[in-house]
Amino acid sequence: MCQSIRVKGEPFGNLQSRAEWWHDHFVMAHFPQSQSKKRSPRVRVPNDEMVRFNIDGAVVPGILQRLSLTGGLAEFPTSVTAGNIAEVQLNTTLGPVSGLVEFLRQQKSGALAHPFRFIALGDGDYKRLNATLQLMRRLGLGLDAN
Repeated sequence: MCQSIRVKGEPFGNLQSRAEWWHDHFVMAHFPQSQSKKRSPRVRVPNDEMVRFNIDGAVVPGILQRLSLTGGLAEFPTSVTAGNIAEVQLNTTLGPVSGLVEFLRQQKSGALAHPFRFIALGDGDYKRLNATLQLMRRLGLGLDAN
């Protein structure tokens, strides 16, 4: 049985606010993995864009700061435990992107920003995320991949 959680979403980009449905069952096709020592190109996310994570049945809002095809960085009002698995819902200018993420260990103690990596994305979600990142880089939001 597929349970749903109704979440009032904040737009990412120029989408209008609308209610989003999250499901605890996704058909996932992509399992992003780094195939080289070269970092995936990152983009800076402007305008304090909201992102929502479903962690153990609780919806936890965050502010998306960085994003790439392999993961990102989000700021939270409270601590998030490294190793937690969560559903993520991003609303982009090209459409919604949903997937599963794993929170990683923080690089700086006491920081409110927590890195995450994508562990599963559907075909359409992967394509929308990739197209969104390419658009953001063309708009000058890319960061050097050092």
